[in-house]
Amino acid sequence: MSDMQAARLLHSAIATLEAAVVPELSRDDSKIALDLVIRVLGMLRSRFSTGEEGLEKLLAATRKVLAEDDVSGLAAVPSDVTKLSPLQRLESERKAVEQKLSELIPQLVAEAGQKKQPAGQASKVLQQIVHDQRDYLALQDPDILKGIAVVYQAGRIYRDQKDQPPAKPVFDDDSVGNYLRKKFPDAEGVSASGVKVLTGGFSKVTVLFTKNEKGAPAANLVLRRDLPVPFMKKAVLDEFPLLQRLHRAGVRVAEPCWTESDNGVFGGAFMVSRCVAGTSNPGEWKQHPGAAKQVAIELAEVLAQLHGLDLGKLGYGADIAGKSAGQGVADEIAWWAERYSEWKAAGSYPLIDIPLAWLQQNIPQHLYAMPARVVHGDVGFHNLMVDMGKVTALLDWEFSHFGDPMEDLAFARMFLNQVSAWDDFMTRYLACGGIAFSAESERFFNVWTSVRNSIGTIDAMGRFENTPFDQVELKYAVSGVLSPYIQLDSSALVLKYLSENHKGDKS
Repeated sequence: MSDMQAARLLHSAIATLEAAVVPELSRDDSKIALDLVIRVLGMLRSRFSTGEEGLEKLLAATRKVLAEDDVSGLAAVPSDVTKLSPLQRLESERKAVEQKLSELIPQLVAEAGQKKQPAGQASKVLQQIVHDQRDYLALQDPDILKGIAVVYQAGRIYRDQKDQPPAKPVFDDDSVGNYLRKKFPDAEGVSASGVKVLTGGFSKVTVLFTKNEKGAPAANLVLRRDLPVPFMKKAVLDEFPLLQRLHRAGVRVAEPCWTESDNGVFGGAFMVSRCVAGTSNPGEWKQHPGAAKQVAIELAEVLAQLHGLDLGKLGYGADIAGKSAGQGVADEIAWWAERYSEWKAAGSYPLIDIPLAWLQQNIPQHLYAMPARVVHGDVGFHNLMVDMGKVTALLDWEFSHFGDPMEDLAFARMFLNQVSAWDDFMTRYLACGGIAFSAESERFFNVWTSVRNSIGTIDAMGRFENTPFDQVELKYAVSGVLSPYIQLDSSALVLKYLSENHKGDKS
């Protein structure tokens, strides 16, 4: 089958789904799932129909950027070229040429960061790289030219939590009850009831259930399980010790109860915590007058307490408690860069190389004089449990690490600005002993969050492509659709910051 034939078949499939299937669906979660499938098929259609043209233009533009370097011999392809399609040969050439580009980018970023010439020229070259990458990506998905807002309008859908379709009843009253009886053999009359698998959540499976036991009050619990192929090697077993320490210190987290490392029980390791009152759906609590301001104040109190915790008093040894915030940030960047390197061998990503190099070269120096603190890493409304305007728990600690609390403030500000509650938040945060806000650090962490998420989406797509069929997660593939948006956004942000360094230049 030719590439164009594949494109036509995909086009027909997409048209049929959109015209004959989508209108007939009644379940919201089914519509969302089908929308993701159509988006993935659309990417495939573009690859087969415009792939050669786009790659030829991108290769020409990239070679022009590298004109002063020796790029001869870089476009080597496997010896048996008869087995490669024209598109595959072009992709092989792209990989080789962009590897050279990847090696050049750290030098360009360093030069662009200088306030004297030839910084202006380096900035222009970086701008051209981003421009060329944007044009190529737009052939696959024209919406990318509309900017990052498209992702949040169409890609991130807040909705009521619903039951999972019962295609594979891994979790039900019987299966959870059987597990509990094995886990607590000495308990009398142990059973499970009200087992409910929640939709939503990217990297974990969340299950609500009630543990019943004769002579004891019913316990409402939450089971949080890794996927069969954990996202970014972030496992629930790694979160558990920190949550224990935070709960003992009085931080508003769900009380951690126990962990299960046997993947054979429910298809992955998991931890169990007590339920807390409230909802994690912002749409529900935002409807109440004054709720946004109250939640902002509550969140300020939670974060001020978290950021004020001394790591030594939490029980950590000198190797962690003695870290500076700067070293903690450097360590976190290095950890994600290592994950990135695992997939980079299969192809270069200039739109990640640029901001990653900028981050490595621009860690705010004042952080090395500050002690590292616990950082949540994903402080958004979607990770708050709110009950009658009160924050009852900060959820999902998979991005937690030791570093600079400004990371949490910069991330939370994106959400608080949406409800005009930033000033209320900061007033209360500082009154509770929180750190002073730093514009320099905010710029840094705006880039960092975007780069981290870019690497995460590449990791997700890599796991999708290298996972056995019976373990494939479509939402990992969908991340690949969103990845270019995030990559382009982070590179554009770095170019903006670099250009601000050169205001007034005559170049």
